[in-house]
Amino acid sequence: MPGISIEGGSTMRTSTETVITTTETETYHWLGYAGLVPFVVTALAFIIDGATLWFHLFSSYSLLIMSFMAGSWWGSEIRSGAPRLGWLVLSNIIALAGWAAFAYGMTHDTNPRALVSAFLLVQSINFAALGWLDVSGRSGLKAAGYALFRLRLTIVVVLCHLLLFFA
Repeated sequence: MPGISIEGGSTMRTSTETVITTTETETYHWLGYAGLVPFVVTALAFIIDGATLWFHLFSSYSLLIMSFMAGSWWGSEIRSGAPRLGWLVLSNIIALAGWAAFAYGMTHDTNPRALVSAFLLVQSINFAALGWLDVSGRSGLKAAGYALFRLRLTIVVVLCHLLLFFA
């Protein structure tokens, strides 16, 4: 079958009959966990140092990853063969909500703490929503162990946002 990889060790089938090799699983695990490092490092650095640079680095990385995740979800929906309009729109709403909260905070300095808090809360909700969509199987990703993997990533990312929210 085209697009199916059977190289590199054991395989697992997804609901779309795509085979994910052990090597590919190890790669997405490694990349996913490595992607947590900037969240954790910049959140802790901001808590310890308090310099706004750390918050800006955290926020820009948060927006980058949110856009990536929403875009990945969009792509998965398109590749499904029967894309659902509501899910396509939702992926855009999630990405744009984070950007809008950040942009609003950058252009309105009447109460910076409230604006920062709003951004962190919006991003916490966004990441939790995308994590729930993957963990619940609504995204169509059914690889063995993927739900637990995504749950772990989502928990760490949301906790980093909430840590800064309550700091």
